[in-house]
Amino acid sequence: MTVWLGKTLLFLACLWLGWDRARRRKQRVACLRAFRQSVADLGRELTFSLAPVDSLLDRMGEGTGPVPAFFALCRERFRASGRESWAESWRLALTESGLPVSERDLPLLVRAGEILGRWDGESQQKALSELLARLDETIFDSREEEKRLFRVDLALGAAAGLFCVLLL
Repeated sequence: MTVWLGKTLLFLACLWLGWDRARRRKQRVACLRAFRQSVADLGRELTFSLAPVDSLLDRMGEGTGPVPAFFALCRERFRASGRESWAESWRLALTESGLPVSERDLPLLVRAGEILGRWDGESQQKALSELLARLDETIFDSREEEKRLFRVDLALGAAAGLFCVLLL
């Protein structure tokens, strides 16, 4: 009886690992979408209000989830550094916040911090448009990958579970 219970639990653990991998892919897509929306909002605010960046971060850091937590951390890093380097605060917050994104997404997200608040309104708007287009492409690709690999992740988890059960 305990052998079957152990094998069942082992199979379910492997299946859960496959499901967890699929869930992380879905989180990545949601995080990229939220990040894109936040960057677009920040760009509009900077273009029309010319408010200081740290006051904009106060508004962006409100709420729950990984993206508002990132903006709150970015604001803390910016104020702790004496408000000297916005891009460096952004980069530090990206590495420390634990956003559910892949390594290949990070250069694009770092680029967002280098654009915001750095240039005049027209140049910044053009650079942000290009960045948002690249983010849209990344989101589309991530969504397609997530759809394509969801069943693969579950099947691999189930196959690993069956393999372990048969091996024991």
